[in-house]
Amino acid sequence: DSLALRELTDTAKTLSGVKRVQPYAVAQERIQGMPVELVVTRLDAIEQARYGFAGHLEADAVLLSEQGLRALGLNVGGHVQHPSGDLRIAAKFSSFGDVMPRLIVDLDHPLAASGIRLESVSLNVTDPQTQLAMLQSRHANLEFQLQSDIRQQALLTFDRTFTITTVLIVLAMLVGAIGVYVAVTTLRLNRRFGERLMENLGISYWETRGMDFALGMGVGLVAVVLALPLGLAFGWVLCSVVNPRAFGWTVTLQLSPLAVLWPIFWGLLAAAVAGVVRLGRGELALARVS
Repeated sequence: DSLALRELTDTAKTLSGVKRVQPYAVAQERIQGMPVELVVTRLDAIEQARYGFAGHLEADAVLLSEQGLRALGLNVGGHVQHPSGDLRIAAKFSSFGDVMPRLIVDLDHPLAASGIRLESVSLNVTDPQTQLAMLQSRHANLEFQLQSDIRQQALLTFDRTFTITTVLIVLAMLVGAIGVYVAVTTLRLNRRFGERLMENLGISYWETRGMDFALGMGVGLVAVVLALPLGLAFGWVLCSVVNPRAFGWTVTLQLSPLAVLWPIFWGLLAAAVAGVVRLGRGELALARVS
């Protein structure tokens, strides 16, 4: 509860091994008719770095999430109308996954003096495991979690959320491989009479298969050359256009070498296999004649 958290805030400052105590108070506000989550904390240099803000935060200044800026139609430097007075937006910050916009003020801000309920406390300690056991024994009515555990849970939730995306990627690659095979087979059927002529001229079976392999790789290379810029453009549209309009926050598009090289590898491999695989009675009969 709030009283127990305030007691923890006071006692943690006197404990050895505790380097930093950061309280967070949260309240629900309504600004210009829109519900906003108000967060009150001590905005020192470390806390400001979390939100990408550096400098002195003036008494009437606040930090507003990107989601809030978009919902209110404001920009950094503008003012938010509040019953207590106008609030100047000093900076914006990314707020991935927020249900509602967040407004962050310092402990010295006038909004912090309205009896806001303390919700959590962050402790930076030298020995997390030892300090965790000690704090759990002293404050049995509070729930403690290591930052590493919170991060692991967040990553697991993220992976579970995007499992369906992985399945869709596999299905898309399977459909793409089938499409390459159909394209290569169509090209091979179109040159069927030419293959018979090459056989009469002494072209061996393995030389024909080599040409099929080259044909499949050629189709695969063309597909890669076309797919890479289209994929990057599609990713940029999702991150910079669709995501902000749907959720209110942008996601920075970062290119990972593995994320680009793996699809290229599997795409070229599928194209190579599609070039050498022969199915159908006519194809098998042609192979037996050679």
